[in-house]
Amino acid sequence: MPETHPPFLPVWQPFTEGGVLLTWPADDTVPTGQRVTQLSRALELLEPPQILEWVAGLDSLALLYNPLQFRPADLERVIHQALHLELVGLELPTARAGEPLSVPLHTLPTCYHPSLAPDLLEVAQRCDLSVEAFIRQHTACRFEVALLGFAPGFAYLEGLPQHLQVPRRVSPRVRVPAGSVALGGAYCGIYPLESAGGWQLIGRTPLTLFDPRLERPSRFAVGDRVCFEAIALEDYHALLQSPGFEEAPT
Repeated sequence: MPETHPPFLPVWQPFTEGGVLLTWPADDTVPTGQRVTQLSRALELLEPPQILEWVAGLDSLALLYNPLQFRPADLERVIHQALHLELVGLELPTARAGEPLSVPLHTLPTCYHPSLAPDLLEVAQRCDLSVEAFIRQHTACRFEVALLGFAPGFAYLEGLPQHLQVPRRVSPRVRVPAGSVALGGAYCGIYPLESAGGWQLIGRTPLTLFDPRLERPSRFAVGDRVCFEAIALEDYHALLQSPGFEEAPT
């Protein structure tokens, strides 16, 4: 059975008329990022009508609510329910052994061909690896979504070994294609939409990562697990042209 920890009560900090920021005490026995992920997962399970939206950061969780309908005390009751779910282990989204199968795992087909990975050779050289060895090590990683930000659906992925970490580019690109897999410091990320960006581009996935027409526009949620599967360039283009092609979390 997964290890559980007593739920340290978060500190409440109002930041707007209808917004509260939750943080955790420094003497907590569990890393703050894990607390944020667990509580965010529990709220997804509860789907409380009192909260319009919650936004997970690296070390905090923002709650947005309608102050004309609910009071902070109403939110506190919801948070206590969510902390109870965390304690009994119904949702414990970490990338450690013994985690529940309810945590989604996204396996992303990714092409590391030079035409789609303009920074891969330089990144591999920085890591003192051949391109082939770098790809093997990157696809062997198991990542966890730490937060969503920068652009709609952009997932910051934790779990990149230190020896594969590289700094961001000195000069950002004006155009980064959607689906680009990239490295920036301690994080791996995937650009869900075409945008400017300064991360090192090491591959590209044909998957649609953000679709505003869907009830849940982003493919990822905080706490989801992600891994990459290398595919050939011809397979990338074949998948890209396949109507309705979708990857389903397992």
